[in-house]
Amino acid sequence: MNQSLLPKSNLKDIKFVDNMASKTWLIKNNKIIGMDDGLEAVKQSITMMLNIPRYDYIIYSWDYGHELNNLIGKDVEYAELEAPRLIKECLLQDDRISNVNNFIFTNTNDGLLVKFDVTTIHGTVESEVTI
Repeated sequence: MNQSLLPKSNLKDIKFVDNMASKTWLIKNNKIIGMDDGLEAVKQSITMMLNIPRYDYIIYSWDYGHELNNLIGKDVEYAELEAPRLIKECLLQDDRISNVNNFIFTNTNDGLLVKFDVTTIHGTVESEVTI
């Protein structure tokens, strides 16, 4: 008699989710103020993806987050060439985002400020990140 400690499972019964959740808690000033699944939810998702380094936290999929830390210490010219690709790879993981374009670079005391437009299913928003 085979008495396995592992539960028996049939893989055909498992449902896999391949898109990000749309409805989310809205957070303003470190307080939850409600829920949304529109443009504000996408803006919040953009902010989160651009602030979480990819591969650093096991609670996030390896497809989630950015790899912009790879540009720290590199020449500004190199960072300006690579940043658009890395930002697009980061944000286009979200099914609600269809395009990222119009990149503008500004050298600041804090680093390289990158501003860009994000086209979503709810409209276009401006976003930025400092490298």
